[in-house]
Amino acid sequence: MTAFEKLNALVGMENFKELVGKIKHSLDSGMDGKYGKGIYVFTGNPKTGKTTAANLFGELIYEMGLLKSRQIINVTRNDLVANYVGQTSLKTKELLEKALDGVLHIDEAYSLISSENDTFGREALDAILSFVDENRDKICIIFSGYPNEMDKLLQSNPGLKSRVTEIIHFEDLKS
Repeated sequence: MTAFEKLNALVGMENFKELVGKIKHSLDSGMDGKYGKGIYVFTGNPKTGKTTAANLFGELIYEMGLLKSRQIINVTRNDLVANYVGQTSLKTKELLEKALDGVLHIDEAYSLISSENDTFGREALDAILSFVDENRDKICIIFSGYPNEMDKLLQSNPGLKSRVTEIIHFEDLKS
């Protein structure tokens, strides 16, 4: 089953489907510059499909030819942050290099900045932003999490907010 067949089989997720449509339209129009690569933010309550969408997004942009690899690496704060000062940027960069040409999905990304004094999380975030600046056409980063918490993360670092390609909110599924 292709990624587009998987997308069409999804129930709901209209905002996500709209994003994919925009990317496909920009490619069909010969303008692939803005979409597909870079940084995306997926927000929504629990069980709204953010992780499913992040994994599918990697497949979709690979099938559209925007990235060279269909590799999607799912991580959390624990995978990015080390126990010692100076080690976090190395740990984060190692995962980013592993995800190069594919997608790095940071689940519960708001946990990167657990407080104003969280130097480890800030170090990871700075490493991510620096890496994306150097490799914008070779990687897609997806930050996902709950709406209020993700807004706080975006407010905590103006550099992050200014680099975000698109913010997609996932609505609660209606029963």
